[in-house]
This record gives sequence, structure tokens and C-alpha cells, in this order.
Amino acid sequence: MAIRRGFLIMCLLTIWVALPTQEYAYANTQENIVYYCTGPKSKKFHKTNKCKGLKHCSGELRKCSKEVAYKKGFTPCRYCYKK
Repeated sequence: MAIRRGFLIMCLLTIWVALPTQEYAYANTQENIVYYCTGPKSKKFHKTNKCKGLKHCSGELRKCSKEVAYKKGFTPCRYCYKK
């Protein structure tokens, strides 16, 4: 019985560690991943982490899905998403 309980706990911990964070919950494709700066003046999200719009990022660079970026109030970068 103790072995089963230990095995169950180990399985649950493995699943918990492997679960995606909220920021990746909607990221089901590579095209859906975007990058944003955590700086206080940051308002845009970017297709790549090499975008020239990120040149003056004063915070940390993070990635998430487009849906989460929109929910956080970010809008598309004018360099990455030209019309």
C-alpha cells in the first residue's frame, strides 16, 4: 500500500511540474508565441526577440501567447506586424 501511495504522489508531482504556466496555456503553435518587455513603458508585443522595437527594453524580455499578450493590454508591434 505504501508503494502505491508513493507511486501516486510521484505521478502527481510529475504532472504538476509538467503543466504549462498560464502564459503558455494558449500557446499551441509556434506562430502563436510572442515576446514582450516587462518595462514600465512597454505596450507592444513582438514576433521575435530580435525585433528592433525591443532595442530599448528597460525590463525583462518574456514570451507568451498572443491571447495572453492581448489580455495583458499589449498591442502588435508596428515593425513586426506591418499591414
